[in-house]
Amino acid sequence: AGLDVGLALTHSTRAVGRFAARVDRALSRRARNATLRITLRRVRVRRSRTGRDIDHLALAGRINAALEDPKASRVFRPTLVRVRAKFNANDLRRGANTVITIDRSNFKLRLFKGLRLRRTYRVAVGQPAFPTPRGRFQIQSKQVNPTWSVPNSPWAGELAGSTVVGGSAANPLKARWMGVSGSIGIHGTGEEGSIGTRASHGCIRMRVGDVIALFRRVPLGTPVLIR
Repeated sequence: AGLDVGLALTHSTRAVGRFAARVDRALSRRARNATLRITLRRVRVRRSRTGRDIDHLALAGRINAALEDPKASRVFRPTLVRVRAKFNANDLRRGANTVITIDRSNFKLRLFKGLRLRRTYRVAVGQPAFPTPRGRFQIQSKQVNPTWSVPNSPWAGELAGSTVVGGSAANPLKARWMGVSGSIGIHGTGEEGSIGTRASHGCIRMRVGDVIALFRRVPLGTPVLIR
């Protein structure tokens, strides 16, 4: 006579876990925050992208349970969960309301508000021997009638290492100062004939009336692109 032998089902939970992790990698997508794209002439927003995720541990649990039950379905539909970006385009428009770009080749400073060009100013930039640095910076400090801490450099002459009070005739930083990087900043100049030339020791010079107007519209932390 024949014997009825119970069928024993076994499986590797580790293999199931690895399979669920592969499904997760194949189907999941990271959310992407909106970002600013700043060029000398334009400020644009790269839109955010919603991500998606699955609970691979829950999926592995469902597969393990089904493998232990011969009658259970072998078809699984992982639940996709939408993952929102932390910052979208509207957040950037509100948070990055002001942007400055400085075009060294054409001696132009552009002011963007609400991602739109609002004003263009003529400026002077650094001499070939003392070039205005290129890169992405931000407004780090603001001062009215700034004190000049004279660098210990040969070009500073007998003033090297000294401090010149704001508003004095010997102070080349006229009216306003907006620090960009270390000793480099945007300031007014008494030598308005230098506007449109490479004349400074690295700073960005503006006409006094222009720098006063700009100062009022630029908060600390404003992004500054110099190229």
